[in-house]
Amino acid sequence: MGHDLRRRHPDWNIIEAVLYSFAGGPKGGTPMGGLAFDAKGNLYGTVPTGGSATGNAGNGVVFKLSSGKRLTYSVVHIFTGADGSQPMAALIPDGKGNFYGTTLIFLSSGRQSALPFFNLVR
Repeated sequence: MGHDLRRRHPDWNIIEAVLYSFAGGPKGGTPMGGLAFDAKGNLYGTVPTGGSATGNAGNGVVFKLSSGKRLTYSVVHIFTGADGSQPMAALIPDGKGNFYGTTLIFLSSGRQSALPFFNLVR
């Protein structure tokens, strides 16, 4: 069973539409963090799993839902482990089109460190 990104009615009781269903694999799965908007109204977010071809294996992805008449899902970045793994928090926009975030794990020289910081330059 996948996980859904849903738009909710302002009273938070009525689900109006499913915007995207996460099924794992290369496009990511198990969304946890919040969403961030860019100046064009596109939504960006992270999922801590997926990015590989099978199941929820992988180090996670940064995704984009393009605004317009029809929302289009695309993967903006796939984490390799060397650049971080398991992004779980919302991205923070800087107002210039860049986003900042953290991952739970960063593997460097065989060592693991917690909460590395990343900059996603668009």
